[in-house]
Amino acid sequence: MSTATASAIIIHFNTDEQTSHLVDRLSSECGPSLAEIIVVDNGSESPLQLPSPRNGITILRMDENAGYAAACNLGAANANAEYLLFLNSDLDVHGDQIAPMIATIEQDSSIGAVGPMLRFEDGGWQLSFGEFPEIRTEMDERKRQQQSRTGKGNAYEDRRREAQSTRTVDWLTGAVLLTKASTFRTLNGFDNRYFFYFEDVDYCKRLHKAGFKCVFTPESTWTHFGGGSQSSMDFQIQRYYRRGQLRYYSRHNRRISFFLLKIYLSTVHIRLYITSPKFRSQQHGMIREILRFPFRTP
Repeated sequence: MSTATASAIIIHFNTDEQTSHLVDRLSSECGPSLAEIIVVDNGSESPLQLPSPRNGITILRMDENAGYAAACNLGAANANAEYLLFLNSDLDVHGDQIAPMIATIEQDSSIGAVGPMLRFEDGGWQLSFGEFPEIRTEMDERKRQQQSRTGKGNAYEDRRREAQSTRTVDWLTGAVLLTKASTFRTLNGFDNRYFFYFEDVDYCKRLHKAGFKCVFTPESTWTHFGGGSQSSMDFQIQRYYRRGQLRYYSRHNRRISFFLLKIYLSTVHIRLYITSPKFRSQQHGMIREILRFPFRTP
């Protein structure tokens, strides 16, 4: 059995109760595989106060919300273990679920990142990996996401069957992501220009370009509640998603794919502009941003 350990890096933003719960669960359930817990308070309205402070837990506070990628990078810069385990705050864990992830990544030196099985609070299976975004795969993924809300549909069922065994995948969600610290630093970590969304897909793409692979394993299972740090500002969340999506396409895909995406997204938001008069000003701003987003952004 491996004696390697991981630094757990929890990204916190106005989720005191969930973050405190996760810290307690990690401490009680994952001790042998856990070197330390680092909580990055990403500019919350009030500083995080853990109800039961203990050794091995560090809280780093950012003056403002600099985005998920920047918070992860700050945590990684202060981590000391061989492996980095990036975690959303809205998670629960039963038993040492870090050990199977470490065991998986140590099986093959070409593995750059490992992701576990994620389940909803009711036990339902959650999408946590996929194919690198292209126009075709985007359409498939959109269909799969829609079907995941009901738990029914061929696209969703096909992916759920794939999740029954350990396999190499294109990308893994950053909600629970294990990577070797040395590899993460060699690739300069997450790209801070992704504020929220696609920083995990971008990292997996850069791992792939560097000759590493990403592996999903159901041997480790976590509960992911989802949306814990998201406010009711749905439009702002949507804007972060579109910016990340456009940046990813502009950095990693061909020019034709990038411009096809812009046409598709413009059509989507023009339709919303027409059908949702209450939000026309927001949709108008989104359309302008999509059309102005440059190819191969620096």
